[in-house]
Amino acid sequence: LKLIVKESNFEINAENLEKYKKEISEISYLAQKTFSPGDSMVEDLQLIEWHKASPESWLLFEENDIIKGFIHVEILNKKTSEDIINGLLHEGEIKSTDILQIQEASRHDYVHIGSIISSMDENPKLRYKTSIHLLFGLVERILDIILNTEVTNLFTTSYPDWKGNRNAIPILKKMGFEFYGKKTIEGDPVFELNLASKKNQF
Repeated sequence: LKLIVKESNFEINAENLEKYKKEISEISYLAQKTFSPGDSMVEDLQLIEWHKASPESWLLFEENDIIKGFIHVEILNKKTSEDIINGLLHEGEIKSTDILQIQEASRHDYVHIGSIISSMDENPKLRYKTSIHLLFGLVERILDIILNTEVTNLFTTSYPDWKGNRNAIPILKKMGFEFYGKKTIEGDPVFELNLASKKNQF
């Protein structure tokens, strides 16, 4: 079995429209299978708008043309980021205009880790392989942003899965992210990392 890693950044046209819709549908399906049913799900149309705003923010992991996992790491403007962190705005309410390109970002903006999702594959080896690729992809995407911008603030939300587990927390802590008591509008913990801080362990 071969796992293919690729950026989801092809230009949308009449020829690849169906492939594009299939990708969005599979991303949406994986998210629905991963997160707790109590979480608000983002509609496919919203995913399309986010994807159009920053295709390079999505990294897909495929096996036999089926998406087995993906990461979504984008740059958000300062106001939107701080509204989410302070529980004033739901992540599903992010607008495409809130998402920035690398050349638009300033030191006041934030890297937002929106999703790190792996298929709950029955094959443990394949599931492990997907997870490793996800982590490498995540670090690579973050490094690409921080090495090409002045952005030093990162944040992400830890959502529970269907069993109520927040599996990302140990990984986030190892990467240097900290929980400062702030929660989203739905009450989920927000983890933050400031790369300019002397305490930074990234």
